[in-house]
Amino acid sequence: MDLENRLSPLPTIHPWSIESMGHGLQAAAYLSSVVSGSMVYINAALLFPFRLSIPITVLRTFTYNGTAVAGTIDVGVYTDEGGTSNTLVRMFSSTPKAQSGTSVIQVNSALTGTTQIGPGCYYLAIAFSSGSATLFQKTFSTLYFAEMYGARYFETGSATLPATISSFTLATLTQIPCFGISTRSFV
Repeated sequence: MDLENRLSPLPTIHPWSIESMGHGLQAAAYLSSVVSGSMVYINAALLFPFRLSIPITVLRTFTYNGTAVAGTIDVGVYTDEGGTSNTLVRMFSSTPKAQSGTSVIQVNSALTGTTQIGPGCYYLAIAFSSGSATLFQKTFSTLYFAEMYGARYFETGSATLPATISSFTLATLTQIPCFGISTRSFV
């Protein structure tokens, strides 16, 4: 199949977008409406799988800040190198940015490094420095749906996404935060 006949991704990719691996579960999972909520993982990365069928160039990362802001947030993308090892490799990240502005979408500055992503499977990642940080999020009705979604968790020891992740576990969370990447300079 040539690239012209493949479905183009939306300009923003986030855990709820159609490119997300768990997108099909959303109707069955009794997701809540979007509300502001605390992110309980401090100095840890949350990872959400997504798939692309054509290449894209990422220009920005974003978060949908909640009703209280605190600390820093780092957003990035990891590849699993085609599944040949258990190590995830960071392609790029926003580097930790101070959360700024309540109840707004915070668009982070231009990215550096490799931001061209080809067809394949990847992980959106986010790390927090403060348990007081809030993002708008949806909540699964049970942990079972979150596990099916494919969310992963990794203890980073800081709010910076590491260059590689060699071991991670299924995330024991029911909140799915709104954050992601954009192929445009705005979200």
